[in-house]
Amino acid sequence: MPDPLAKLPTVILLGVLVVIFAALLKQNKTFRFRLWFLGWAIIFVRFVLQMIWKFLGISMPVYAAIDLTALQVAGIIFMVSVSALAETKWRNLYFVYFGSSVAVYAFSLTHGIESPWAYLAILLFMSVMPTYNLVRHAGATAWNYGMLASAWAVILWSVYKAFDGRPELGFYGFMMWIYGASAFLFYRKYQRLTPGIVATSLGFLAWSALVPVGHIVHYTPIGREMASDLWNLPKFIVAFGMIVTLLEDERIAAVAAGQREQQMSQQMRRFADLISHLYSGAAVSEVCAQVTQVITETTNFRRAVIVLADGPNRYQIAGHAGFDAIQLQKTSGCVDAMTDEMFLGLARPQSRIGTNSYRARSNYDMMRIQPIDADQPWGEDHKVVIPMNSPGRGVVGAIGLDEPRVPADINPAGLVMVELLATDIAGALDNSKLQKQLFRSEKLAGMGQLVTGVAHELNNPLTAILGYSEILGDRAADAATKRDLDVMRREALRMKRIIENLQRFSRQQRTEKKVVEVRPILEDVLKLRSYDLHASNIRLTQDIQPRSMRVFADETLIHQVLMNILNNAMDAVEGQDDKRIGLEARVQGEQVQIRVFDNGPGFSELTRVFDPFYTTKGPGKGTGLGLSICYGIIRDHGGDIVASNLQPQGASITILLPLHVERTQRAPLATDTMA
Repeated sequence: MPDPLAKLPTVILLGVLVVIFAALLKQNKTFRFRLWFLGWAIIFVRFVLQMIWKFLGISMPVYAAIDLTALQVAGIIFMVSVSALAETKWRNLYFVYFGSSVAVYAFSLTHGIESPWAYLAILLFMSVMPTYNLVRHAGATAWNYGMLASAWAVILWSVYKAFDGRPELGFYGFMMWIYGASAFLFYRKYQRLTPGIVATSLGFLAWSALVPVGHIVHYTPIGREMASDLWNLPKFIVAFGMIVTLLEDERIAAVAAGQREQQMSQQMRRFADLISHLYSGAAVSEVCAQVTQVITETTNFRRAVIVLADGPNRYQIAGHAGFDAIQLQKTSGCVDAMTDEMFLGLARPQSRIGTNSYRARSNYDMMRIQPIDADQPWGEDHKVVIPMNSPGRGVVGAIGLDEPRVPADINPAGLVMVELLATDIAGALDNSKLQKQLFRSEKLAGMGQLVTGVAHELNNPLTAILGYSEILGDRAADAATKRDLDVMRREALRMKRIIENLQRFSRQQRTEKKVVEVRPILEDVLKLRSYDLHASNIRLTQDIQPRSMRVFADETLIHQVLMNILNNAMDAVEGQDDKRIGLEARVQGEQVQIRVFDNGPGFSELTRVFDPFYTTKGPGKGTGLGLSICYGIIRDHGGDIVASNLQPQGASITILLPLHVERTQRAPLATDTMA
C-alpha cells in the first residue's frame, strides 16, 4: 500500500494553487472564477483526504465513494463554468442535480450494488435535465446537437457496460467525457490561441485521456508507481493555464479600457465641438447630419437618425447616417406615422436602459415604432430611442440608434454621452425658438412704433379726403363726375381699413379678457363662413374635441384670429381642383390646441410667415398684416402660433393657448396662502 506521505508534495503544491486562486478571487469576483476556485478547493480536499482518511476512521467504501464523487464533481464544475449553463438562473440547481446523481452513482459502485437497472435509472435521471435544456433553451445549433449526441453516446455505452457487469467503466467513461468536453468548451468560450487558453485546453484533454490510460496502466507491473504522476500532471497544467488565462484577461481588459477611454475622449471632444456649434447659433437642422455621423463613428451603433417635431403630431427626419435607401424609406414611413401620443408611449419604465433611453422595435407592417422590454435579446428590427425633452414644449424630437456592433455592450454607460447630446439639442431648439421670438418681438415692437405714428399722421388728411369727396359727390351734376368721386371715396375707405389694421397691429386697443369656451367661438366662425365654403365648393373636415376647452382670453380677438386664419386657408385652396380644409381642436396637456390646415400650395418662405407686410396674395388682396396681427394677439394671451408646410402639399397653422383651470381644481400655490 502506498505511503500516505507520498502525497504530501502534491498536497502542498495544490494548497499553494488554492491560495493563489483565493488571492486572485479578491480582484476577480466573476461567477466563472468563483467556480474555478471551488473546483480546485474540492480537488485539494480530495488529496488531503487521501492522506488522512484512515486516521479519521472512514471505511474504505465510503472513502472511495467520496474520492470518486469529488473528482467527478470538480470536472462538472469546470465544464459548467465555461458553458452557457453558468449564465442561466438555474445554475445552482444544475450543481445540486449533477452532484447528487454522481454521488449516488459512486456510492452504488463502492458499496457493491450490482443491479444494472439501478445504474440505468441513475444514468437516465442524469440525462433528463441537460437534454431538456439543450432542446428547449440552448438553441438548435450544430454545436449543441453535437454535444448532446456525444453525451448520449457515453450514456448508452455506460448502460451497456452496466448490463455487462462492469458499471465502473460507465462511471469512468462519463468522467472522460466531462474533462474532454471541458477542453472544447474552454477554447470555444475564449476563442483565442494564447498560452493560457492553449495550456488549459490541452490540460483538460490530457486529463480526459488519462482516464482510460490510467485505468489500463494501473494493471501493468510498473503502472502502480507511475499512474499517480500521470494523473497529477494534467491537473497542474490546467491550474497554471487558468491562472495565466486570468492574467491574460486582465491584460486584455486593461487594453480595452485604454481604448474605450481613448474613444470616450475622442467622442467627448467631437460632441463638445457639436454642442459649441449648436449654441453658437447654428441651425439645429443643419447640424443634425453631423451629429448622426459622429454618433455612428464614436459609439457602438452603426446607424443613427435624428427626428424633430414639425408641428403637433408631425415629425420629420432631420439627419441620418448609416442607412441605405431601403432602410431610410422604411424608417421615414414609421416617422411620418408618428404622433405625440406614440412618442410618449415609448418612455415606459420596462423599456428603460439608461437615464433617458428606451428599447423599441419597428413594426414596418403597421408603420409604427413600439416599446419593448429592455431585457429582451436584441433583434433585427430593435432600436434604442432617446427622446429630446423640452421643459416648456414636451417632446421635441428623438435620437434613434440601430444596428449595434456588439449587442451585449448596450448599457447605460455607453449611452450617457448620446443622452447628454439629446438634452443639448433640445436646449438648442428652445434657444433657437426663443431667439426667433425675441427677434420677431423686437421687430414687431419697432414696426408698431412706426405704424402708430404713420397711422396718426394719415388719419387727419384721410378724414378730410373722405369728407370732401362726400360733399363733392352731393354737388356733382353729371354721372361721370359722380362715378369718379365714388372710386375716390371707395379707395379712401380701403385706405382707412388699412390704417385700422395698422392700429390693430400696433396693439392700440384694449382687451377684455375673461374665461371663455373655445368650441362656441369655432362654431360661430364656421357658421359665418359656411355659405362661402359651400359656394366655393370647399370640403371642410372637423375634429373638435367634445370636452371643455376653456381659456382666459378676449373672445372678440380670438374670434378675429380664427376668422383670419380660416379666410387665409380659403384663399390658399382657391386654385385647387379638390379644395380641402381641416379644423382640429383638442386639449393637449395643459394647452388648448387649434389647428387649421389646407391642401393649397403651402408657404413659400416659412420663416417670414408672421412678418408684417409679407403676403403671397395678389395685388389688392391683402396687406400682409393678418398673420402678424394674429401672432401678436396669441402671444399677448400667453400662447403660441406655429406655421408649417404639409407633405406632399398644403399648409398648417396651429394655435396653442393655456388651458384655464379653476382655482378649486388645482393645488394651492404658496402665494395663495401668504397673508
